[in-house]
Amino acid sequence: MALQRQNKWIVTITDRAALEEAFLPFLINGGLFIPVEDPPELGAEVFLMVHLLDEPTVYPVTAKVAWLEPGSGGIRRPGGMGIHFLDRQNPLLKRIQSYINLPGKA
Repeated sequence: MALQRQNKWIVTITDRAALEEAFLPFLINGGLFIPVEDPPELGAEVFLMVHLLDEPTVYPVTAKVAWLEPGSGGIRRPGGMGIHFLDRQNPLLKRIQSYINLPGKA
């Protein structure tokens, strides 16, 4: 799902179920959970290039690491990081909201 290079990540979300699982609407400005083996430290700023479903658009977004999830051996989520978007007006957030139909949020 994610390829990393110095706090720059390429994230591919291939289906709607994965998008619904990854989206974190409760974070300020929204966010995503990204499974990674070696996340940056808590509070680190990261830059994402997000490929969403089968869209040709690649969404660039700046975010901060909001929490770290250690590898859980198969429990609910794999190890990774929860990131929150820094810009409430970013097109990725609006697009995600349109896919998962959050009332009053799009």
